[in-house]
Amino acid sequence: MLVQVDDAVINTDQILFININDKNNSIKIFFSEEVYRSVSFPNYDDLNRFLGFMGREKIFA
Repeated sequence: MLVQVDDAVINTDQILFININDKNNSIKIFFSEEVYRSVSFPNYDDLNRFLGFMGREKIFA
């Protein structure tokens, strides 16, 4: 699936993992161990909405 974030279109099939920084409302989308794209969101709700769209589920232990 293709997703537009800021001025980039990201192929979700190529994502290795997403590093989430809740304190700064930002993420790093890793395509390999060296190649990533940083994305900042204006607030936590926008960050959470994007991660929900990507399939994030919070599991509390």
